[in-house]
Amino acid sequence: MPRKSDQDESDSPPVYHARTERLEAFAALRDFPDDANHRGPFEGSRWLEIWRQNMLPAGSEIFLVTICKQETALLGYLFTRSRHKVLQVLQCTGVGVSDYNAPLAAPGWLAAEHDGPAIRAALLAALPKADLLHLERIAPEIAGKPNPLFADPRAMPSRQSGWPVTLGEDWDAYFTRLSPRMREKLSRARRRFLRADGAAMTLATREQDAMLWLERLDALQSLRIRAKGLDYALDEAPYRAFYRALAVEGVPAGLIAMAALEAEGEIRAVNFGLRHGDRLIYLRTANELEKWSPFALGLVVCEFLMKELHKTGLRIFDFGMGDYAYKTRFRPDIMPLRDLVLPLSFKGWIPALVFRARRRIGRSPLYLRLKAWRAGKPDAEKD
Repeated sequence: MPRKSDQDESDSPPVYHARTERLEAFAALRDFPDDANHRGPFEGSRWLEIWRQNMLPAGSEIFLVTICKQETALLGYLFTRSRHKVLQVLQCTGVGVSDYNAPLAAPGWLAAEHDGPAIRAALLAALPKADLLHLERIAPEIAGKPNPLFADPRAMPSRQSGWPVTLGEDWDAYFTRLSPRMREKLSRARRRFLRADGAAMTLATREQDAMLWLERLDALQSLRIRAKGLDYALDEAPYRAFYRALAVEGVPAGLIAMAALEAEGEIRAVNFGLRHGDRLIYLRTANELEKWSPFALGLVVCEFLMKELHKTGLRIFDFGMGDYAYKTRFRPDIMPLRDLVLPLSFKGWIPALVFRARRRIGRSPLYLRLKAWRAGKPDAEKD
């Protein structure tokens, strides 16, 4: 038979394969450097390990599916397999606390362009046995390159978006991009707060700060959310343990950033963010209202954290998921996220179809207008 030329071989499409292994600890992720160039903010080793120790549901298993081209590792997809009633469900790690989900990138991933559909096919063929694949808030990029799962034609827009703010090298240049009204509001509120008795604006540097401030953060968040008649879970045992373990280790190491505003002998506003290279993910914030409402403490404590961390090399302040109006005042970009729900067995078909039907209904113009009407708003565009 005629032999293919070297040119023909070089033009052949890349061949991908995947290997699957069960993990006991995240120290096994040897193919994937633990830095911001190869992992997303919620795939770092300490975040994952503290999540595993405190948040992993009992009876769940963790799997790593590594996508390879020939013998070179490219991407690592982490999944948990848990039982939900009669179904075995595969989800991303970090369930309950991670805002975005992305695979790990090996050096080989960064070196060349790759075939997204072929990678998705290799991944799906290697998934652990389960009934349903349920992935939420899939990030669009991995280390600056397209995420193959985000581009899956079966993925649907998430109800949540990311809100990253590019600060750039010059803080004053960023500040002038804010609207005149926002600049004036921040300056006036900051001056007014600093005239209060014992006013101070501080970054956490010690374990003692982190523990004290987290107690206050839980109390303020719980009070505000429950006053709206909503459920609040972050003061329950697994979440308390998770955030305190993060803070105890992360604040002294620079992994976790917290700022607080104190006046009249009490913390009036506090926040909590995850540092990841030159990016911070803003995860939690709370402030007092009532007599402190005119001080706009939520905006002031946010700006203080942004400005102080910018001095240390922060260039992207990411407000994370949650479409809250105050975020738009800081001029963020909108980062779309996607969800992917696929049946992996006969039992998984019905919940997958129900998910897709609900998502389509939830995005229909009629539903959005009805939702806006019930909320007392004039139209769905403002919802």
